[in-house]
Amino acid sequence: MDKYNVIVIGGGPGGYTAALEAAKEGLSCALFESRDIGGTCLNRGCIPTKALLHSGELGVSAAEAYESCVNVVTTLRSGVEDLLKRAKVSVIRSRASIPSPGVVKDEEGNEYRADSIIIATGSRPFIPPIEGHESSKVVDSDRFLADFAGLPEEIIIIGGGVIGLEFATACSEFGHKVTIIEALPRILSNMDREFAQSISMNLRKSGTACYTGALVEKIEEDGSKVLVTFKMKDKDTTVSGDIVLVATGRKAVLPDMGFEIETQRGALVTDSNCMTSVPGIYAIGDASVGIQLAHRAETDAVNCVRAISGKEKQYDISLIPSCVYTFPEIASVGLTVDEAKEKGVEADVKKSLLTSNGRTIISGSGRGFIKVVIAKETGRILGAQIMCDRASDMIDEFTVAISNSLTLKDISHAVRPHPSFIEGIKGLFE
Repeated sequence: MDKYNVIVIGGGPGGYTAALEAAKEGLSCALFESRDIGGTCLNRGCIPTKALLHSGELGVSAAEAYESCVNVVTTLRSGVEDLLKRAKVSVIRSRASIPSPGVVKDEEGNEYRADSIIIATGSRPFIPPIEGHESSKVVDSDRFLADFAGLPEEIIIIGGGVIGLEFATACSEFGHKVTIIEALPRILSNMDREFAQSISMNLRKSGTACYTGALVEKIEEDGSKVLVTFKMKDKDTTVSGDIVLVATGRKAVLPDMGFEIETQRGALVTDSNCMTSVPGIYAIGDASVGIQLAHRAETDAVNCVRAISGKEKQYDISLIPSCVYTFPEIASVGLTVDEAKEKGVEADVKKSLLTSNGRTIISGSGRGFIKVVIAKETGRILGAQIMCDRASDMIDEFTVAISNSLTLKDISHAVRPHPSFIEGIKGLFE
């Protein structure tokens, strides 16, 4: 029976990062992955969707965009595989189960032992049991992406969260008619209210219909069309399309385990070192309770392996920035002003509009802003929300500021380049 210091189950961003980190720490490591290395993020999520959005900006055809997307994914996947090979990580192409702590079994029944097991099995799309959801015209994000080059004209998206809005943006760029149906009172319900207001306006301008506070009751086929009926303000409304994308979230995927282990809503409960309720078994990323983001999985991976190696954590996981790649982008980190109030923290808000920012005018992205939440008593930056092109890059300045307990005055001394989006930060210091 082969023996390793660490066995990682799942080859997504969390899994392959954990394997590479283990190798860096001098630990022998095996990585189980039955599908493509890179997981959902690289093959069916973050990377391909951003490639499509970029292609949409360039004005190429859907077929050309999809081909570009495949090339990007293939290049990146090959790069990760090469890193694992050079790090001498044993990659085992099989599904894995854990019959008992310290033992991992492959599909052929071979068993492998490990001092530590890291579960990094990620998540899969979740489709709620809506009446009619079994229709062939109802798809999840995996199939929707795979069929992107040949999508029909009219698309209905159930779900106004990150996944739904990014696909809506991409589809709109390629000339599709899009309808979004969201059950909660606003889209992007877990982010700053102003994001929802601004993105809703942009959606309407692009011709995308958006219904909020709309509870889907049934889906039914009508010849070549598909009908979605939802209740909004106690009134039934039906919209028609060619295909329905259900983007209502994702649920954790866990390996079969021959013992009891603590879970919460289907995900594994872990401590600050990513250890589960069973000693020696760890869980990271979407397999564990917490925000479902690739960079959170990578952060977990590094912290987890360092804990296994007896070292201090490298990353502060309380500060995980969130980004949505709409046009323009939006990004957030730390507390919103509403969250600060809920925590009993007295806070002020500073806001800089980007209407006169040179790069914003050049990009034609329209209304944008940088908003910062500040503690009244200390002046410390508690959170930031940005809406503009490159917001996903700009949010890092505030992540670093918050993690180092900086104030607006502290960051006001740095010189920013001109013209740039980030120079809009100067409006916060006035």
